[in-house]
Amino acid sequence: MRRKQTALLMTVLILSSLAFVSQTRPQAPVENTNPGEAAGGGPPVTDEDGDRIPDFHEAVLFGEDIILDTGSEILRISGLDSKNGTDNMSDHDNDGASALLEYCWPYTLDKCFTDRIALTGKPGELSESGIREWLDPRVADTDGDGLPDGYEIYMCTEGGLGYLNTTSAWTCLWFDPLDPSDMWEDIDRCVDFTFGCGDGFDVDRNGVIDATEIYSNSEEYIFGAPEDWITERDGLWCSGEINLLTIGSCQTTVERETGDGWLGSDPTESDSDYYSWSEIISVGLAIPGDGIPDGWEVHYGLDPRNASDSILDSDSDGWDLDRDGYIIPDTSVATTSWGESFSNYEEYMIHYDGGVSVTPGLRSIDMSNLDSEFLTFDQSTSPQLIDSAVHTIIPDNERDRLIIGSKYGITILDPFNDLSTIQNLPAGMQLNSMIMWSKNGDDYLVMLTNSGITVVEMENGIPQFDLSSFGDSDFSYSIDSLTEIAVLNTGSGNLDVMLFSGQNAWTTSISGPSMTPPVYLESISDLLSNNAADVNTALHMDVDGRGPLLLIGTNGGLIAWNTTDGSDSVGEPWWVFNRENAENYVQKADLLNISKSAIVNVLELAGPKDSAGNYELITGAWIGTAGGLHLIDIEEIISMPLSAFDSERMWKEENWLSGSNDVHSVYTSNNNLVIVGSRDGTWVLEGGYQGVTGLSDNQTYLPGLVTSMATIESSSAVYLFAGISPGKYMNIMPINPQSSDSDLDGMPD
Repeated sequence: MRRKQTALLMTVLILSSLAFVSQTRPQAPVENTNPGEAAGGGPPVTDEDGDRIPDFHEAVLFGEDIILDTGSEILRISGLDSKNGTDNMSDHDNDGASALLEYCWPYTLDKCFTDRIALTGKPGELSESGIREWLDPRVADTDGDGLPDGYEIYMCTEGGLGYLNTTSAWTCLWFDPLDPSDMWEDIDRCVDFTFGCGDGFDVDRNGVIDATEIYSNSEEYIFGAPEDWITERDGLWCSGEINLLTIGSCQTTVERETGDGWLGSDPTESDSDYYSWSEIISVGLAIPGDGIPDGWEVHYGLDPRNASDSILDSDSDGWDLDRDGYIIPDTSVATTSWGESFSNYEEYMIHYDGGVSVTPGLRSIDMSNLDSEFLTFDQSTSPQLIDSAVHTIIPDNERDRLIIGSKYGITILDPFNDLSTIQNLPAGMQLNSMIMWSKNGDDYLVMLTNSGITVVEMENGIPQFDLSSFGDSDFSYSIDSLTEIAVLNTGSGNLDVMLFSGQNAWTTSISGPSMTPPVYLESISDLLSNNAADVNTALHMDVDGRGPLLLIGTNGGLIAWNTTDGSDSVGEPWWVFNRENAENYVQKADLLNISKSAIVNVLELAGPKDSAGNYELITGAWIGTAGGLHLIDIEEIISMPLSAFDSERMWKEENWLSGSNDVHSVYTSNNNLVIVGSRDGTWVLEGGYQGVTGLSDNQTYLPGLVTSMATIESSSAVYLFAGISPGKYMNIMPINPQSSDSDLDGMPD
């Protein structure tokens, strides 16, 4: 019995010593792996067949054949043979990496036996198993991420997604053949040439591309291959010869349109079309892309490799505009407006909608539980909104309700009891904005529509109006499509306001349910017209020690005006900054378009608030531009305007390409939080009117173009509500380039 134990112990010791020796780097650079000729200190690595792959690697680790059952056939993948000196160049698993390269990795063959100063393989402290791992020459995809080993080696080295470290080994930032996480990565290049932006498609349009919506690296590699593709049997999904990979590792049944290369889409380019058709000849593109992201093309059955399908009208839903019996096709993405067909590219641009493709409506979240899911209200939910194009939210804290203004009317929403009351505007009329005003205990709603201004009384928090309310009268005037309103602090006791429509302005005074006829303002209107600037927002502020100041934000800059009632008695309006000099005052919005930085989307008061949320003192104003959030010092904007704008620690780096710093609304709370509503959704800053300390640790993210925000406090929590704009198109149904009637309303797209 003791002899058996001794024999067993000796066997274990011998195997352990072999394992140790096989993993021990020679003390000098490896020039010869022949045991008889090896030189240098320490025991040599045994390599009986002299193929530079240690015997332990060939005989013990990867010597056994692998049986692969495909369901329709049985495949046998040969292992390595420690007595065969030629199998180091074999590629039994068809993954493009020779057995010797798989042993050497993360060293390439030109470094493995000359400049290598560490062991091959992945060390245990970096591997999931805790022991050193090598690429398996019998398995095409060692880490199981859907990407063959040779493809990942190529992308890491030749593809530029890795670098040579100080040990002369490759460090892969992505496409590591011994890291399975690449299966879930979608690393496509960003506009700023960094990686990680992806080309997935937000199918449900909720503002978040989840795991099922990404167009992953592995999906891009295998795009276009038959569903039953098996690398060990069929080879790599490529055509011809690929540098660094074994000759003949690419499949041979499909030819690539423009010569040797990978057959799938490019996981490093979000728009990777590399050829187009000219008549019957395929032509390679000097600059890849067709204007449509790969993920969108794949989702709708288009080809992300072929740029020609962007100008096709796959569902034949064009319109014979001149009624000559022929629909003129599009000839390029740059001239799609010239043709009469509704091309796939045009349908994508409808979906993109200037970057506002998130489903619109009203969203809410419990601010005390930021990890909770947000709620969405629109025309399809219960309770429902009249429509989802929300632009104004007025809290009715007395009744725990919200008065919501949207494109086609008003919704009175009780979110805590799941109730809503809907009030439609007359047919053809659209609501652009609204404010509520109280006098002598009575409440009034001032509505700006596409025909003018209307004032209606409110009873029990519900506006009272019908078709007759919108005809010309003492409480309704048809002057233009009004979009913005600024309350003027005249001290008259009435609601004195300035009205805006594009480049035109008026004033009127509202007293109860009646108002004075609007008076056209020539000075400010001329200033706007001469600079082709449309008004986006306006704010009238009391300034301590001097008269009030009116700020007007436009798509061409910021205007200031020392005026109480819109008259020129104190002075005429002037530009604080315009399209030419905006970047001297505010954050840059676009690297290639200077004028975009001049766009002012929102102006809000800044200062301390009382417990009811009313301002105790006005110290400045928040200004949201296309390039970011800023705090205006009201004392300096007159005398030293260049130093009046503070944007320190107000920049959000994450998602800035998607519009996180294109600010459209601002909400300040009593607990030193500034909630920013951007084109990309909401985010939160710590601080307030005295300054900002940076991004809050607790972020509230409600996706979409946030146009208005309000809070309501219930018995248990404070809820934030955000109005989400749909952009130019309502985006209720996704547009489908394979369907001639995407919204199923009986009219072709």
